[in-house]
Amino acid sequence: MTMNRMLPFALVTVLLISLLFAFYFYLVKPVQDEVMSIETSVASSKQEVATLEARIEANSWGKDDTSEMKLLEKVPDNRELSNVIEILQEAELGTESTIQSIAFNNYDGSVQESTINVPEPETNPESESETSETPEENSSIESEGAESEVTPSPTPVSEIAETSLPESLKLLTLETTVTHKDYEQFLLFLKEIEKNERIIKIDSVNFSLPGEDIGADEVETISSTIRMTTFYLQ
Repeated sequence: MTMNRMLPFALVTVLLISLLFAFYFYLVKPVQDEVMSIETSVASSKQEVATLEARIEANSWGKDDTSEMKLLEKVPDNRELSNVIEILQEAELGTESTIQSIAFNNYDGSVQESTINVPEPETNPESESETSETPEENSSIESEGAESEVTPSPTPVSEIAETSLPESLKLLTLETTVTHKDYEQFLLFLKEIEKNERIIKIDSVNFSLPGEDIGADEVETISSTIRMTTFYLQ
């Protein structure tokens, strides 16, 4: 009798256990597997995102370096006065012009304001024969040239110096006296200066036209004074 009474309880217990196993394998375990799959996918996605972010950051660094290089070409990180003088000399060689002198002002007092005298280029024999017929003619031409020469200011100052600028942005103002074959070469000289990568602002231009009494055998020249300002970082 006792065994017969225990049998239903045993069967019920076995049935419950079977139901629990069935519930776990058919309902719980698939959900757990799906959760694990999602977690794995999320981890993989995070890794891909991290990789992409690293690539984007590397590309941005490269672009920043390129931008910085381009910026330094326009606004160098030091005065580089020799670079500006080289630009002027290239403009001189590219046109029928002759630089007589260059004065500069760096505003910070670390370099004394000074005037750079540029030696005149050697003249060819043909020009000498054309312009030196008689001593009297030579003296008259020289005196006329002296009268028409425009002398630059010893300390050129740009209007930009009176404006508010970032502390790291510094100015360098130059004033140069140049003689040109004619007005066309004068304009070409300005274009040669402005076409360079470095930012150079033409502040003012003054020039003297040749006199009306110049003879046919004499060369008409224009003397100009060009004041310009460039920038650098410090």
